[in-house]
Amino acid sequence: MRDPIYLAALLMFFGVGATLASSRYVSAASSAAAKSTGGVNLHQIDRSGIRGRIEFVDHGNAADGLEVTGTATGLDPDVSYISLVYDAGAKPSGPRACAPSSPGDLTGLQMFVSGWQVDADGNGTLHVLKTGPFYVALDAIGAMSIREEDTRALQACGKVTPADEAARTCAIETPQRGVAR
Repeated sequence: MRDPIYLAALLMFFGVGATLASSRYVSAASSAAAKSTGGVNLHQIDRSGIRGRIEFVDHGNAADGLEVTGTATGLDPDVSYISLVYDAGAKPSGPRACAPSSPGDLTGLQMFVSGWQVDADGNGTLHVLKTGPFYVALDAIGAMSIREEDTRALQACGKVTPADEAARTCAIETPQRGVAR
């Protein structure tokens, strides 16, 4: 991870600041009381060719944290990439894709996930445990992005879906077999 001054500059670029608002930190830390899981399929933006899959495990508090693990393809090995998460109202597509819907819902530290490790073939991996002031409850996240670190250009974005919601959606969309009509 980069030094704190670099991180603060990065966060200021997004207009979220690096200042921790203690009431927001406490509120996000207390909004998840039990372990939960979820995921996101990241789709390319502007034909970037970048796609990814991220899995989340929220341990329910800032001490135990939020695990974020993922893979991506189509990355340029000569470019550095970062990922950010956005508040629950953030859109995964359209002109406001992967942008905060309400400034201040998440602190800059909560939004920043990590940098990507990219191999020579353009395959990326990401694994981080967000604890303390970096922690954000899974149910407070609406979208996640992959961005070029230097230009901040959005490369991929997707809607974060809790596992229970994904299971409900799958059950609704999956037709039952063997049912007489």
